[in-house]
Amino acid sequence: MGLGINIKGEVTNPTSFIAIQEYITNNSSGLFKDFLSFSEDENSLYVRLHPCEETVHFEYIGNHLICSAKTNSVGPGYHAYLVEFIEKLGTDLGVQWHWNLEEGDDYYSDETDYYNHRDFKQLQIEMLEWLRQLAKSVMENGNKNFMLSVPGGYPRPSFDYFAISQLRILHREWFEQIANLEIHELKWAGQEFFIWWNKQDDQHFYKATGTALLNVECPWHYPADDSERKVLNNIDRCFQQAEQLSPKIDLPREDWYTVKNYLNGNDTHIPETEFGYRKHIMTFDLAGNWMIDLPGNLYRSIEDDSEVYYDHDRTVRSRCYTRSDKRSDDEYANDFFDDASAGTEFLESETDIAGKAIVYYSIDKEAEQEYWILQGVKVKEHKFVLSTICYPTEEHKQWAIDTWNSVR
Repeated sequence: MGLGINIKGEVTNPTSFIAIQEYITNNSSGLFKDFLSFSEDENSLYVRLHPCEETVHFEYIGNHLICSAKTNSVGPGYHAYLVEFIEKLGTDLGVQWHWNLEEGDDYYSDETDYYNHRDFKQLQIEMLEWLRQLAKSVMENGNKNFMLSVPGGYPRPSFDYFAISQLRILHREWFEQIANLEIHELKWAGQEFFIWWNKQDDQHFYKATGTALLNVECPWHYPADDSERKVLNNIDRCFQQAEQLSPKIDLPREDWYTVKNYLNGNDTHIPETEFGYRKHIMTFDLAGNWMIDLPGNLYRSIEDDSEVYYDHDRTVRSRCYTRSDKRSDDEYANDFFDDASAGTEFLESETDIAGKAIVYYSIDKEAEQEYWILQGVKVKEHKFVLSTICYPTEEHKQWAIDTWNSVR
């Protein structure tokens, strides 16, 4: 359930994706140029115009260019910006867009009809109607722990919550109120939920964009690569722009200063504020539908088909396998390690997932490092996952055991 555009363009002389990318870059200004990122495959170009929304997808089918995008994660301001940007792109690059076209089962349109009426207040109403329907759906579902408008594959916070958006934690009462009010009574809800509520890119837009990135994308560690540095830079520049437009605006300054310290390589700490989901323990997805609970601010990499999470003291490696033998889960787990290993402590799974682990002390003479290792297997039917957890001292042992037992 979402809102956006899905339009079809006729192209006499197909324009290369490179030309489209150059046009978008040259016609974006200020922070909107910093927001841009591009990726491409054989027939498609993916463009991120705003860091808190899904990519805009361009695809060639013969001499037709299809443009599709979702907009409701960021809101009416982004929708209007996108429609007007894509319209101008078509005019300048010779693409005749069809904004109202039905071809068999395919229908191409601006789903809010903003392209036709250009009434921004009506666009806001369309977004509020979408939000009210979302609230009703959430209330009818009967569950909790909803993650709304956050990126696909995002890890799930371990703390107790009814719902989270990119901007805040949302309580059940919030949805109840929205579901039971009339549209003309919901302006406050639009301002609280959507990152870009007004048409102009005002101080509220930059504060909300920076806050959303702080909550969802901020890694809460020194940048490991250009993509993480870009996230931190965007947070910093958004708050700068918000303050420039409104010097007295209330900003999450303690978190902002931490971001600045990460960018400058200065010593810093993670502030205990309401912002930043990755400050908490998060549930991460592993291959094969396995999951594990880890601090959200760990670095992550893929090494030889193993998913690796680490910081300066701890490393967690997990690799997922399938098996075809006839043994039970408990039998497989119990037979996994050699019981004759000297100096090794054996652990049994403390959950309903079959498992066994060993704990031992290790010395890396070449790196001149001493550390402890917990290596454990968890087994479920034809799948198992092997985790290797390295930690510096015995004080971290219980953390390692709890981390292994979180695998499910």
